[in-house]
Amino acid sequence: MIRLFYCFLIVNQIVLLSQWQNVYAANRKEIAVVKSQFDRIEKVLKRFRIPYSMIQCRDLEEGETYKNYRAIFFPCGIDNPIETNVNILSRGTSLQAVILKKDFSEINKEKIYTNIKSYIKGGGAGYFSGYSYEFLQGAFNVFKFHDNFPNMGIPGKITAFLKKDLLCYKRKIRANLFMSHSGWIAIESVKEADVLAEGLYKTSRGEKFGPLISIFKRGDGEALYTSYHNCGHNMELLRYIIFRISYKYLLDRIVHKAWKWEQKPDTAIVDSIQKWEKIRSYYLHLATGENTIYITSDMGLFQVDIYDMNENLILSRDSSERDFHINIDVEFDSSYLLRLYPSSPREKGAYAILSAEGLRILPHFNKGLLVFTIVIIILIIIWISRMIGPRKYAGRARKL
Repeated sequence: MIRLFYCFLIVNQIVLLSQWQNVYAANRKEIAVVKSQFDRIEKVLKRFRIPYSMIQCRDLEEGETYKNYRAIFFPCGIDNPIETNVNILSRGTSLQAVILKKDFSEINKEKIYTNIKSYIKGGGAGYFSGYSYEFLQGAFNVFKFHDNFPNMGIPGKITAFLKKDLLCYKRKIRANLFMSHSGWIAIESVKEADVLAEGLYKTSRGEKFGPLISIFKRGDGEALYTSYHNCGHNMELLRYIIFRISYKYLLDRIVHKAWKWEQKPDTAIVDSIQKWEKIRSYYLHLATGENTIYITSDMGLFQVDIYDMNENLILSRDSSERDFHINIDVEFDSSYLLRLYPSSPREKGAYAILSAEGLRILPHFNKGLLVFTIVIIILIIIWISRMIGPRKYAGRARKL
């Protein structure tokens, strides 16, 4: 019985060790941005000092491409339309000929869909915006569109309603967005996703309501889709998006810790304090009773202050480690304000924060207790069956 219990713990440790190796291997990989026409997300990455490499859409056909990157950005307009691959010969106002460029090659979208699906389920992180929806749709079939027509959006202002982690990140329930072009992708609903922003907007067929930013968790990875990608407006929103995708491995690191202690993960934040900042503040949801706040970073040390919604300081911690946790017991199920200060202004790197609900007793305590209980029940059943079952006699048959 005891041997079975220890075998269970050993197997769990082997599984966890494998997961941890995958998480720590991810930070050694790079970030890729697929060259696009419309969404220049590389400008945002450069602004926040996140290194990346540029790749071509045709590179996505090769499965080996995905093995080199922990995150891939699929911006709006990565699939060049046919008109960008032709040369037009004219004389005055007379059209003489239309010729395909020599280096033109049509991409195999079905192959790319398959590769994206394997990449995300295998632990990769993907950013998809605008017209790149078709690659996410081809891989996972997650979108439903108004009147079955994706390109329904028209230019104008949108009031977005923020939810879940994005609400905690921005500390506002609303965000003003501006869509600058016609035909942007208006979505009616998404399947098996966390909707982070939704809004009421005008379309070519009247006012519609639907999700604007969503996260799709598939296998060990996740994909984030946004209809909004205006780099010149509401930079804080794009900041949340790029850090969530670029440094997903940091979040994975502390989510695995919460699972190890059988806690329920709640608010998740991935961010960085920039050179022009001295502090970052977020909301965290904490449930009544015992909670743990996990913080991890590859660079820099931090001081953490926790306040209630009345600005009363309830906890302060100055850590000497890059990977640490804080246990906190609260009386009310509510949002709490977390303020993060860099201990050294010269060492500022990306970090992840996670609040998790539940009491830390022992790693895998409930699982181990369940296995132990099952073993006891089996032994009791065997013992009872031997006590009340018919006895069997052995020996030689007596000769008559």
